[in-house]
Amino acid sequence: MKNPLSVFPALFTYDGEYYNVDFIDLKGCSTFGSTIQEAYSMAQDAMGLYLDNLINFPKPSLDFSNTSLKKNQFISFVSIDMDDYRRKYNNKSI
Repeated sequence: MKNPLSVFPALFTYDGEYYNVDFIDLKGCSTFGSTIQEAYSMAQDAMGLYLDNLINFPKPSLDFSNTSLKKNQFISFVSIDMDDYRRKYNNKSI
């Protein structure tokens, strides 16, 4: 059975006003939010949009032992159910 849940690590950086989100394995996939909750929600949307255009998803990084984080940064895993995402956004009327 295919698992529609996709999980990727993202680097969250607080700049004093916004939480910027950059996906480690999804090059060019980034977003932001004014709160952690908003940033996480926006990250799910950005990841869904990015992955929706791919046939084969990249393998998510799991080893962060060589990653240096600044005081205002943390890594969190962001997940999305791609089947739900596609049902929500890919319904097109003709």
